[in-house]
Amino acid sequence: MDTEHIRFYKNKSKLLLCILACAIFIVGGYFMIIDEKGTLSDKLVGYSAILFFGLGVIVFCFSLFSKKAYIEITPTYIKIGNFDRLLWKDITYLNATIHKSTAFLSLEVKDLSKYKLTFVQKLNLYTGFSPFFITSLDLSKQDYEQLKTILRQRIPQNDFEYQDEIMRTSCYKFHRKYKLPLFILGGIISTIPLYYYFLVIKFYNFTYTTIQLYGFALYIPCIFILSAILYKFKAYIEITPTHIRINNSDKLLWEDIICLRTINIEKSVFWVLEIEDLSKYHLTYSQKNMLKSGLSPFMIAPSYLSQKNCEQLKNILKLHITQNDLD
Repeated sequence: MDTEHIRFYKNKSKLLLCILACAIFIVGGYFMIIDEKGTLSDKLVGYSAILFFGLGVIVFCFSLFSKKAYIEITPTYIKIGNFDRLLWKDITYLNATIHKSTAFLSLEVKDLSKYKLTFVQKLNLYTGFSPFFITSLDLSKQDYEQLKTILRQRIPQNDFEYQDEIMRTSCYKFHRKYKLPLFILGGIISTIPLYYYFLVIKFYNFTYTTIQLYGFALYIPCIFILSAILYKFKAYIEITPTHIRINNSDKLLWEDIICLRTINIEKSVFWVLEIEDLSKYHLTYSQKNMLKSGLSPFMIAPSYLSQKNCEQLKNILKLHITQNDLD
């Protein structure tokens, strides 16, 4: 890859989210100050919140509108933020760690005395970390992958492969996005008053006491709310080093998966897992119907997942299933 002069900028959308979060705390602090019933300690907390998060807004706004690159790469050096230019020849190792899907890249340097360190870098060094570091949170997904490719080539001594192995041998759970069941739940609850009024009271001419009516009206929403909670916390996809489980299906061994292919059904994308021997697995009723329709009984709907979970799952599947068309 040509690294003549490449610049990476901070992720604008994440900066906007940080500004919004700070603004919410500032508003909260303002209301604590103007509250007539608030104590002196409440007002002090309010002033502290405005001061601290107001400073955060200034810092994030400066980063948002700044035209200065977050990472600058040339054939001779890499520059990260306000840190000194770091020569490629002085980098001895790249340490990559992943915590809750966020990557932290630390550059180990041969001779730190050659470089002028900022206060943040000195603090990192004092706590036992490298003063030259990069986090994937500051970059878009595309920029991070491009940077990762460049660093692989520039710094042969790295543990990217080790991190891939950790991803391959770890356990994961992916849950559905909650928007769909939330809308369904809201729609069902909104029709309950019409349901018992028109069907039960009017049509059948039943007579109930007020307590019985309220009890009946509350019983159904409680059932749906409980179902929604179970729907939220039950994993859609479970992954271990030996198998993958999709919804209520059998545990599918990685060694039995021949390939993964992407198909489109009515403008929706699905990832299809082709299996070598289906007789080894117990199929549910819905899986048998899918098989009769000519489809694989083991399919994943990426639209059920958040974008972040979808990208993470895609990377894991590519590690476990070499024959795939996810790229």
